[in-house]
Amino acid sequence: MILRGSYPADGWKLDADNAKLFIASMLAQLGKYPDRVVMRAIEKAIEASPEKIPSVPLIRQIVKQEVNAVQEYKALPTPPINEEGRQRIKDKIDKIQERWSNSKNREKEKKPPDISDLPRDLIEFVHRVFPDMDNATIIRNADVFREGQRSAMMMGTDKCKFSYQPETGLVDIVVIRK
Repeated sequence: MILRGSYPADGWKLDADNAKLFIASMLAQLGKYPDRVVMRAIEKAIEASPEKIPSVPLIRQIVKQEVNAVQEYKALPTPPINEEGRQRIKDKIDKIQERWSNSKNREKEKKPPDISDLPRDLIEFVHRVFPDMDNATIIRNADVFREGQRSAMMMGTDKCKFSYQPETGLVDIVVIRK
């Protein structure tokens, strides 16, 4: 009826056997879609084809476009902004940044390592092996001396000894093979 009313000059195409064929074609191709979608597609097809009756494939194409159309994005409603909470978070961030900058400043103000920072037993251990070694060399090689003291100058069943290079001021542990 909508097509007949929209195209009075072509109404004869929708009479008798022609109407049966047209309706059968519509039902076969558009029967699986909801009526409201098909009706909207027919309205769009009439707008797209004002001179002649739109074909069923054109209506089907419009229906498919509408069915497959992606819904428009709608953002979820956002809750009202809590200014007090926002300020509290800003204050926490400021405190963390202040502590971070204070710790950086403390690192810069650190005093250089001193012989008094090392354990007394380690210093005595080093002086037994190297009686004339100066404090700066002891501090620089403290990790090697700690390892030697911890391992009791043994690596497995082999004995070890310290190797001192006066030119570089570095000390290494060397394994003595039998």
